[in-house]
Amino acid sequence: MSKSIRRYKEHLIVKFPKEADHHHLSSFSDKIRMEILKRGVKNIIFDFSDVTFIDSSAVGLILSKSKTVESLGGKAGLCCAKGHVLKVLNACTAVGLSKMFDNVEEAISCFEKKQEA
Repeated sequence: MSKSIRRYKEHLIVKFPKEADHHHLSSFSDKIRMEILKRGVKNIIFDFSDVTFIDSSAVGLILSKSKTVESLGGKAGLCCAKGHVLKVLNACTAVGLSKMFDNVEEAISCFEKKQEA
């Protein structure tokens, strides 16, 4: 597993590169899919703390992987987005597939509380 994709308990944390575009994400989707298919991944958290540019391929990846984990009973979250990136990602939350968080820890805490309830 790469530094950009890591697991914490049953959460898959995906840290997007500085430029989240078609050229930088071409193999990213397959790596994420393989991790989701492994046992024990329930939720996915997309970390945008380093991202300064995002295009439609990143939005498509988010929507696709969010739908996948939600179809398996999990949740998807977006975090650490700012500026233009935040405006673009608000479209993802508008369709109800993901929830926006300030940081990875907040997303994990929220998902774990929902599982306890």
